[in-house]
Amino acid sequence: MGQSVPPRILIAQDLSAMGSLSMQTALTLFQACDFSIGVLPTTILSTQSEGFGSPAVLDTTLWTQQTLQHWVKEQIRFTAAIVGYYDNEAVGDQLADYLDQQAAAMDLVLVDPAFADNGEPYPLQGLAHMEGLRRLLRRATLATPNLTEACLLTNTPLFTPNPQAVRALLVKFNQLLAPGGQTVLTGLEFGDQVGVAWLDPLEGRLQQVTLPRLPGHFYGSGDTFTALLTILLCQQRDLNTAVRQATDLLHEGLVATMKANDERRYGIKLGAIIATLQSLA
Repeated sequence: MGQSVPPRILIAQDLSAMGSLSMQTALTLFQACDFSIGVLPTTILSTQSEGFGSPAVLDTTLWTQQTLQHWVKEQIRFTAAIVGYYDNEAVGDQLADYLDQQAAAMDLVLVDPAFADNGEPYPLQGLAHMEGLRRLLRRATLATPNLTEACLLTNTPLFTPNPQAVRALLVKFNQLLAPGGQTVLTGLEFGDQVGVAWLDPLEGRLQQVTLPRLPGHFYGSGDTFTALLTILLCQQRDLNTAVRQATDLLHEGLVATMKANDERRYGIKLGAIIATLQSLA
């Protein structure tokens, strides 16, 4: 990626006041690796939106607009950006406007189009939200949708993963991205295995990494993977290496979470991930 200044990462996603999820996870991992970061909470929640009833929500639309304007005025530049979950179309439009101006100067723009799972969109995430995501994706150099999100955004019928269909979906999703953009398809289930798939940037061959499925649900696993992948790419790994290492690191964190005596709704245990991640640097 070859920037001449230390990486400065913009993190735009939801902030939960409790647990190791979403922006909390990204902040912890990036700071553990000594990255300079800028944070843009797309919404602020008292807890994550699952497992705790209805959280208290603080809308950040006005603050986001004022913050982006201030950054532009002060010529604050980012070398990479992560855009994750947002629940307000106005915030999505503000991010898209900002990236329209700034993305060309960034080495990496990763968009995680977090709006659907298990075959259907989240509540209140309709066609307008999908159109907003497509606009953001046009500036993305990398995207990390799950199977449901990728199918909905490309108008592809949902399917049981197989190599031919996965490769076709990746080719189709790449067309939504900036020229040369790549897609890493996450959460693919292959029997008792779960993993990710992408196309080799040089040869276009389908690449897959799968690991044994662990019992139960792990809140925040997608956010953790996205943060890890960004860190590894900003540390100059190629895409193939970064995806494989991010998958292994996430699995290590999931195993630690499974063994911990804590409720999973509070997110992923990051200690083991950080120790291994720092040893790779």
